[in-house]
Amino acid sequence: MASNSYFSLTNHPNIYKRVYWGNFINDEKYSDQDMNIIFNNRNQFIQDFGIKAYKKPTCKITNFYYKMKSKGLKIDHFEHYVSFNKKVIVVSSPYTPAGPFDNYLEEGWTQIYPLYHSSATTFIILL
Repeated sequence: MASNSYFSLTNHPNIYKRVYWGNFINDEKYSDQDMNIIFNNRNQFIQDFGIKAYKKPTCKITNFYYKMKSKGLKIDHFEHYVSFNKKVIVVSSPYTPAGPFDNYLEEGWTQIYPLYHSSATTFIILL
């Protein structure tokens, strides 16, 4: 992997190297300020939610994904992690113009700081 992959620019490369987002190359397509915010948010996410590892998709996660899509949620940039207290934390970061996002909140998701891109809104839910 390239040393300027997104995962390598976080404090948690072993977690983020397994995530789709983490394998993008920092090619200066986006402003350094925008990406530094996302890198910092990614580091904060690990701390705030006690993330232990990336979670491979399971039947439970896959079924949850299709259930949410069937309810009209714009699931995008879908990620899943396991915390130290063994909770599965699911992340979705649809681009903001895809809103409104009331249906996320109605389904029990919580909006947090952006994890994918500054123009995407990030939601999490614990399974």
